[in-house]
Amino acid sequence: MMSDPSPAQVRHVLTSIGGARVPGTVLEELVIGVGEAVANARQHGGSPATARIWAGSGRILVHVHDSGPGPADPLAGLIPARAEPGLRGSGLWLIHMIGLDAALIRSPDGFTVRLSAGHAV
Repeated sequence: MMSDPSPAQVRHVLTSIGGARVPGTVLEELVIGVGEAVANARQHGGSPATARIWAGSGRILVHVHDSGPGPADPLAGLIPARAEPGLRGSGLWLIHMIGLDAALIRSPDGFTVRLSAGHAV
């Protein structure tokens, strides 16, 4: 588990873990999505933000968690945010647009973005 990592730190760890586990394009998409999720957790969520990565043959799962409540809009990430500065939702929308398996999970201890890529072999 990484506590209060930067997006670059998580992208680096994910790249080193995932290189031999999923195809390059799948890993590239996951790296983009994880960077967005970590940036959102650090900017909008409550501290500490954490990231956990699990990897198996052909599949990678990442949880990015913060102690905040998550987006107030239940459609955040499912429709594009308006192109105005400061509006939330663009990162989550990007995650959905690149086709990652994404889940937004609210719990009593905060908000988690779960991303997975690849397939079980």
